[in-house]
This record gives sequence, structure tokens and C-alpha cells, in this order.
Amino acid sequence: MAKYFYIFDVFEDGTSALAEKRRNTSPPEIVTHGDPRKMRAVLQICSGCDAIIGRRLSPNFVRVSKNTEFQPIVIEGEFLKGIIEEISKNYDEIYGLIKRRREGMRVEKVPKFPK
Repeated sequence: MAKYFYIFDVFEDGTSALAEKRRNTSPPEIVTHGDPRKMRAVLQICSGCDAIIGRRLSPNFVRVSKNTEFQPIVIEGEFLKGIIEEISKNYDEIYGLIKRRREGMRVEKVPKFPK
């Protein structure tokens, strides 16, 4: 339901940079939480990204975890700054998940931060 998706580069030293802001062009008429059609549209918008961050676990995040190259991650937070800080704080673990996914290994459970 977000109006925009914010694409960040997060670096090993804890720094980050906004790389791009992409408009959410997914079908606005699909409002049901967890609708697979909505998630397919969002994944197209987020092409080129390694991870997708959400504030809560959804049925679509489970599908993404099992069936796509994207690493879904749940980070509880109200504000973007705090979410980026949480990614930076857990960089090694998150990068490890992304690296394993690139090699074809997927974790069953969608990781959640803070733990």
C-alpha cells in the first residue's frame, strides 16, 4: 500500500545511501493484504534489489521466501531511519542470508529484527 519504495545501498561499515525512490505502480484496486497479484507487481517494481523489507510478516513474504531471488526481512519499526539503522546493525547476518540465497539456499523462516 506504500506510495513509494525507497531503495537503499547499505554498506559493511554501517553507512547507507538512498539509491532510488520508486513509485508504487501496482494495481491500486487490489487492496487485500497478501494478494499474490499485488506481490508480483511489487516484485517487478523492486527488480534489481537483493532484499525486501516489511514491517510485518505477510502471506506474500512467505511466498517470496520460498519462490524468488529476493530475501524478505521483517523489521519492526515505524520510521525509515530506524529500519535502516536495524539493517546496518545486523549487516553481517542479513548479507549472509542474501549471499546464501544467491547460491540457491533459502531459509524456511522469514527473518525478523530486532530478534
